[in-house]
Amino acid sequence: MPLPAAASGDPPIRPYEVLFPLATNARPSTRKKPSPPPAAGPKDPAALLAGVLSSKVRAAVLTWLVARQDAAWSLTEIARGVGMAISSVQHECYKLEGLGILTGTPLQGSRRYALDRAFPPTDPLVHLVYAAWGFPALASAALADLGNRSGGELREASLRYQGSSVHEATLVLVGDVSLGVLAAAQTRIARLLDLEPDALDVAFFRADQWSARIGERDPRVTRLLDLPGISLKNPPPDEGSSRA
Repeated sequence: MPLPAAASGDPPIRPYEVLFPLATNARPSTRKKPSPPPAAGPKDPAALLAGVLSSKVRAAVLTWLVARQDAAWSLTEIARGVGMAISSVQHECYKLEGLGILTGTPLQGSRRYALDRAFPPTDPLVHLVYAAWGFPALASAALADLGNRSGGELREASLRYQGSSVHEATLVLVGDVSLGVLAAAQTRIARLLDLEPDALDVAFFRADQWSARIGERDPRVTRLLDLPGISLKNPPPDEGSSRA
């Protein structure tokens, strides 16, 4: 399956073509591909999801969790992430857990939530969020808060690819972050591409290394820069509210 259109002007593809690629390296998937969404995305994804799901808070919680499938999260973390009252977030998480969309796990006095991707009705909701926001916006949101974990900074991020398959893609990360942050970035982007994390190649460079290798025209860096790609460090979307 093809990747999202590159910044070089390749024609755009529909989001469902990326969310449901043919698995070769990844674990075989039994998910069914739903009907294609409209080719043109909505102008206001947050408002669309809030309308379809009949809840602004529910839409924000699902969007935030779709972009962060590397861990389970507390109500405090989710509420802070979407910028909404913890009581409202708690109500929606309890409801979504009761429906089977989320798993809730007690841990150290709090309950931590994550999407239950093994529950068949969860995938259409994930697909709806993906189709509304698109891959670049969700990927930017997925990476936006990672540097804060270790006090480092993720300065650049892009998805570079040689062919038309997500299995030929490389996630390029530049910055000063811990191995834990790199693992989280790999998992988050892989999940958005419907891959197992170890099926997504990652090329990481410290910021000073990256600048030096560009100046030296290092063959590996030059090859990566010559490949078509998508920047994943655009300003992330406001996941908690509609945009004006």
